[in-house]
Amino acid sequence: MLLCMNTIKTTTGEIIKISNHPVYSGIKPIDKNQASENIAIMKDVLEKNGVLYFLSYGTLLGAVREHDFISHDEDIDIVIKDEFRQAFIDILPQFGDNGFYVVRYDARGLLSLMRNNEYIDFYFFKKYESGLRYCCGYLIPEDFMQEGMCVELLGDTYPVHSRYEDFLRFQYGDDWRTPVKYFDFNKSGFSILVAKLKFLVKSFIPLPLLAFIISKKERRILEENIQMLEKYRK
Repeated sequence: MLLCMNTIKTTTGEIIKISNHPVYSGIKPIDKNQASENIAIMKDVLEKNGVLYFLSYGTLLGAVREHDFISHDEDIDIVIKDEFRQAFIDILPQFGDNGFYVVRYDARGLLSLMRNNEYIDFYFFKKYESGLRYCCGYLIPEDFMQEGMCVELLGDTYPVHSRYEDFLRFQYGDDWRTPVKYFDFNKSGFSILVAKLKFLVKSFIPLPLLAFIISKKERRILEENIQMLEKYRK
């Protein structure tokens, strides 16, 4: 399976181009006003088309803890069951009509949409072994991904993982309510240049080599997540 792709094809044959816009950690803190507008449009498109989704990771953490985006976060995190992936791809033109464009698609299960310099990461979790879901090295217990729960975010409500507090405890530990700064946005001009060059160089790396590099990183992430799971289950 190809990993980093240049185009995506819908079931109707429409070709969606992927923009070569740099997406990497620590670009800049989230613009809450723009992110609020983006997530409201996202909600409208997904719910009109029956695509089940959940706020997750930092976005879920901010919604539950502060009913807002975390000030030191940098994007919006959304989890979708892999069964809805093709349905999601088929409505990408609708996102395009609303000013979004695809800046990243990793066929293992990660797609990023950008609008007005703010982006949303969509993680497509497929069924895995022992009642787990899996995406790019990350694990989520299946029973966390059931419908029925919503939380408030900036005056609107959004679906979240069932047992969302258990998910946050699993992901961030027992002290998940205590704010921790994950990203340092005080990068030097040189560091930013290096990050952009790495992003651009990756698009020229032969796929077999890129697959090898990514697989090593994925194994490391999986090992860390297995340890987290074991600790959570004790």
